[in-house]
Amino acid sequence: FTLMPAFVHEQAKKKLARAPRPDHRERWEAEALMMKTRLEQRIFGGFPRGVDWKVEPAEKSEGQDTREETFILYPEPGMPVPGVLVRGKDRQGPLPTAVLVDPAGKDAVLESHLAHELVGAGWQVLAIDLRATGETALKSETVRDAIDHNSTEWAIWMGRPLLGQWCWDVMRAIDYLVTRDDVDARNLAL
Repeated sequence: FTLMPAFVHEQAKKKLARAPRPDHRERWEAEALMMKTRLEQRIFGGFPRGVDWKVEPAEKSEGQDTREETFILYPEPGMPVPGVLVRGKDRQGPLPTAVLVDPAGKDAVLESHLAHELVGAGWQVLAIDLRATGETALKSETVRDAIDHNSTEWAIWMGRPLLGQWCWDVMRAIDYLVTRDDVDARNLAL
């Protein structure tokens, strides 16, 4: 029998062998745009168009070494995505900013070694609860080890896979970051 990674590898090789290779820059750019559109539509289920997003600030607080600002991002109406932006207490002005996500939610991000290292190195960290994670997770939806089983299934039923919705949440979070004066929009990381 063939294991899934080997099967996928062989299928990809066959598909690539049949694919025409772009012979000039304009063709490559056109093909790249078509691939991006197909990815967005077929894999992610499409992104909402003409939908306004908003942010509701919640509160600002200070820890021993950090300043935190909590908020709720609404990447589309009625869809709350809680977040927190953390920076070193002694840091001023626009800072490079990393968007960190974790299937367990923003609290897991903020407890991570990476988040502490980034803040200690002068970065800001934005941690968000993607849909169906952290504060937005449904209680008792875990099936075996799949912590987001029901949400994933329901998202597929509605034609917008959860992964695509998570991508949309991150895209809107980045849109929010670039509007802020305390974020160096040229130095964003995900």
